[in-house]
Amino acid sequence: MRIVGRSAWSARPPKSRREIPTPTARLWVHHSASEWHGPLGVRQTQAFHMDTRGWSDIAYSFLVDDDGTVYEGRGAGVAGSHTAGDNSSSHAICAMGNFDMRRPPRALVESIARLAANGRAQGWWGEITGGHRDAKDAQTACPGRHLYAAIPDIRALTTTSNEGDDMTPQQDEWLGRIHHELVAEQESVRELVAQSAYRTAVLEQKVDRLIAAVEGR
Repeated sequence: MRIVGRSAWSARPPKSRREIPTPTARLWVHHSASEWHGPLGVRQTQAFHMDTRGWSDIAYSFLVDDDGTVYEGRGAGVAGSHTAGDNSSSHAICAMGNFDMRRPPRALVESIARLAANGRAQGWWGEITGGHRDAKDAQTACPGRHLYAAIPDIRALTTTSNEGDDMTPQQDEWLGRIHHELVAEQESVRELVAQSAYRTAVLEQKVDRLIAAVEGR
């Protein structure tokens, strides 16, 4: 199973990091409740958690996108910020999307199952405990009604998934994709700057004409 490592999606360094014993007693399923996707989406989620929520890092242990791509969040054996009251004794897998609004793609469901099965084989956690809403004192609809309804299917798939895959987060092979993404972002910024400069020049010309017209009266 390929996991996109933190350096591959250009993660910011955490403000702090605390290791926890493994295997953890619980594994929770979450959703991000946003439609941020790909490496950029993971960075957006991390920025929201660190800059708006004030957390030390992205909340989740791992994230899974619509196409089944798995991203390393805080990783295994690291305390998260995902499930209040249980962050030191559990892990969390987050599905990227709002699954109150839509159904999870099959690739995402199967990838969560594979990740859960392989993490269990690695000794990171046991069985899937449930959705975030099942946690003690949780007051949330997470992981969304459609993904929550898929949890029995995910559990069933973990029993048939091939365990023992290499779970080492892959860094280098994704650097090219990240580079192209950053270049695209830079080009977009340059285009916005150029458009702004053009609009400023047009506005200045209009102002000059207006001043000339006034002075010519």
